[in-house]
Amino acid sequence: MDLQPSEIVVYERDLLFLAKILGATGIKGLGVRLVKELPRLREVKYPKKVVLNLELETKELFDVVHELKEKYPAAKFIGYCAHTDTKTLQEAKEIGIDAMPRSVFVNKLNQLF
Repeated sequence: MDLQPSEIVVYERDLLFLAKILGATGIKGLGVRLVKELPRLREVKYPKKVVLNLELETKELFDVVHELKEKYPAAKFIGYCAHTDTKTLQEAKEIGIDAMPRSVFVNKLNQLF
């Protein structure tokens, strides 16, 4: 089953961290779709922004990002992970994800949405 169109799609499994994201987007009345499983991420429709926890299945996640970028070239991809995971941050930037350490992402939540 396809997911319905949504302004923002969030790929995250940490409920406490997700609450922070939902808090920032909810204040502005933005439509958010939570995706906890990677195969479901392939089913999103017309996202404006896709927010990604880059620590979840990185290689496969990057494959899905490539697919989504081809289908929805106007979508913006934002990713975060540990500041010590410089390899993942660099790889994400190379494929067009606006990647940043988790702490920077948290500090910029209100600006990103």
